[in-house]
Amino acid sequence: MFEAGHAIREPDAPAIPGLDANTSHRVRIESLEDGVAELVSCLVNDQIRYDVETGDVVSDSVRTVQARSAMARAEGTWKVIRSEAVALESGVGGCWLDEGQYPY
Repeated sequence: MFEAGHAIREPDAPAIPGLDANTSHRVRIESLEDGVAELVSCLVNDQIRYDVETGDVVSDSVRTVQARSAMARAEGTWKVIRSEAVALESGVGGCWLDEGQYPY
């Protein structure tokens, strides 16, 4: 969550060379039952959080996050119904380095 008055912007160069997006995701489907998908995801985020009024940078660190989420099919659309971070690391590491575990 961002505090009031904060916004994000993209850095000049991505943290992961060769990727176009500055926030990159990998996903693994753990289960799919009764219209609910349980997912494990890994993402690297190098977006810069700053104070809109002053322009001061609040956070510019690269983070790797592993999250567990659930999505449910509702009215023909998949919607996130739960998501929580289960691991957070500084830099590019952790789950991102285990790319074979995240086929999507």
